[in-house]
Amino acid sequence: MSGFSLEEQETILRFDPKEKVWTVYSALPRHMSKLNNVGDMEPAHKDGDRIIAVKGFLDEKQVSFRKLREEMTEEQKQAAAERMRKARESK
Repeated sequence: MSGFSLEEQETILRFDPKEKVWTVYSALPRHMSKLNNVGDMEPAHKDGDRIIAVKGFLDEKQVSFRKLREEMTEEQKQAAAERMRKARESK
């Protein structure tokens, strides 16, 4: 195995409400890095010495969801810039 193709790369999160824990699996390199930074992940798949997928558990509060912000119109950008300018001048 020489790593996963783009079509095979995935990240899966499953929440257990009884135990209040997330079960995590990822074969997506950027997600693997982030998961290794926040939890104790263990190798799920290896290619020789190279880890190509990780799995582990995260506490309930380690996963959150957020609403994407809408794109600002030019008028909104100008108004925000003006508010920022005034805030900086008042310091």
